[in-house]
Amino acid sequence: SYKVGVLAINGFADANAKYKLMFEEYLNRKLRDVFHPKINFTMVPLDFTTLYTWVETKIVDFIYVNPSAYSCIESQYGASSLASQQSIQKLGNDTYDFALFGGVIFVRADRTDIKTIADLKDKSIAAASISGLGSGQAQFRVMVDNGLNYIQDPAQLVFTSNQGTVVNMVYQKKVDVGFVRTNQIEQMESKSSTILYPEWNVAALSHVHWLVQREVQRALLELDQSDPAAKAATVKGWIPTLSYMELR
Repeated sequence: SYKVGVLAINGFADANAKYKLMFEEYLNRKLRDVFHPKINFTMVPLDFTTLYTWVETKIVDFIYVNPSAYSCIESQYGASSLASQQSIQKLGNDTYDFALFGGVIFVRADRTDIKTIADLKDKSIAAASISGLGSGQAQFRVMVDNGLNYIQDPAQLVFTSNQGTVVNMVYQKKVDVGFVRTNQIEQMESKSSTILYPEWNVAALSHVHWLVQREVQRALLELDQSDPAAKAATVKGWIPTLSYMELR
């Protein structure tokens, strides 16, 4: 039996609703009869604290995590990325797919006093979390690259655990600046975005036999967009793993 740990950034109920079909029903459907004796997969939603504990103690065998979490786990525990997510997003009548994302630093349109990274000094800032990439770490990197300390230089740094809350706080003038993930249609780097990073990925821990890793990778790459598992997770599918070196 293999456990797939899913980083549940929006809560366990959301993770179960989106990914249980993918990491239980789909993997079992594709791989249960490949090995003798048969194997099976169970999805386990995890928060950040539990994720690292379960990886270290080898309670989970595979992980589905954001790029920053994967980078840490790869360097500390020797995990191997198997596939990168190809996401989809509908905007009006159009559908976009992408495998990269970045972060956006935004303010209200009437805040003409905040035009550059240097203007973030002594301003109140909202982000989802200190460990999140698209709504935190990507923007922190930009601040550091421009000579600012993201802890000491803002007048206030608020972590909301939710990007929707970040947007609302800026709109309601509760903070000056918001950090959120790029809009899903932004597939190219621009002046309004940080550099782009690979999407979330599935990785195997080092104790998993390479034959099982290979078959899980094959199953993910074969996922069709029309499959119920893909629809529930709002993904187009999986592509051969991209490089996460930029996160180190």
